[in-house]
Amino acid sequence: MKLTPIYAAVFGLFSCAASAQSAHQHGVAELFFAASGEELEIEIHSPADNFLGFEHAPVNEQQHKILDDAKKQAAQGMSLFSFAGGECELEEVTQHWGSLDQADAEHEDHDHHNHAAHDEHKDHDDHDHAAHDEHKDHDDHDHAAHDEHKDHDDHDHAAHDEHKDHDDHDHAAHDEHKGHDDHDHAAHEEHKGHDDHDHAAHASHEDVRLTYHFHCHHLDELKSFDLELFKLFPRMEKIQVQGASERGQVAFDVTPAQNKVNL
Repeated sequence: MKLTPIYAAVFGLFSCAASAQSAHQHGVAELFFAASGEELEIEIHSPADNFLGFEHAPVNEQQHKILDDAKKQAAQGMSLFSFAGGECELEEVTQHWGSLDQADAEHEDHDHHNHAAHDEHKDHDDHDHAAHDEHKDHDDHDHAAHDEHKDHDDHDHAAHDEHKDHDDHDHAAHDEHKGHDDHDHAAHEEHKGHDDHDHAAHASHEDVRLTYHFHCHHLDELKSFDLELFKLFPRMEKIQVQGASERGQVAFDVTPAQNKVNL
């Protein structure tokens, strides 16, 4: 694709935005677009919170699913933008989720490893079960001889048990005191871990960059497009728009109530 002056101008906006990194503000995103010839490029910069409701690495399966679903929705460019004319077709989508990309990849690798380990463990269990059945037949023979010897031992054990009951009473009191100490220690560690997690989540800031390239057969007929991001990602409250086309450069804000981008 030939880099026209319009694209050069708007790519300058993209570069400035990427290097300056506007203030990280939840609920607010930025959209840059360039339209020239038959090509339309749209780029979105946003805090991850606008898509996910959090910005730290996912800590449970629910958050991993939220991240996965958000990526799938973000990949559906034709559902994010509603074009008024132009016959535009989505050609390419690029997503950058910062450190969340690495966390997502590590989670997928972990799931694959666990599945393989589970299959290996199952094969091992099947082998152990067969060996156990063989060992059981041998034990049945030994138990018959053991039962005869056991009757003699039961008389001796009765006297021993009376002495053991006295020791057990002392041990129980000691264990109860120890259990109380262990409970206090566990509660302290749990509270500390909770504080550490809250601090990490609070300190984390992650930005998302989404780029969409469209080929429009009649770009000159495209006057505007509506942003459907507000419906799919309701945490977004405002999008700051900057763009350039053969009609000139524009800059304005859109909201859920007024979501039209005029070229």
